[in-house]
Amino acid sequence: MYGSVDDAVLDLAMEPNRDARALYVSIEAPFRANKESRAVVLEREFHGCPGATSPSTPTPNG
Repeated sequence: MYGSVDDAVLDLAMEPNRDARALYVSIEAPFRANKESRAVVLEREFHGCPGATSPSTPTPNG
């Protein structure tokens, strides 16, 4: 399980006297901050896939 978590997050989780709520609060901000940039990366990956179209890209038949 520890191998599936980034070291920075693992360090937060392993701090002594940390309950579940404190852990959630401490890691929520980095995950939320990464949300927008991750969406950009996923969109670029999607549009790089064969057959992928965006709503503004006309289909070949349409």
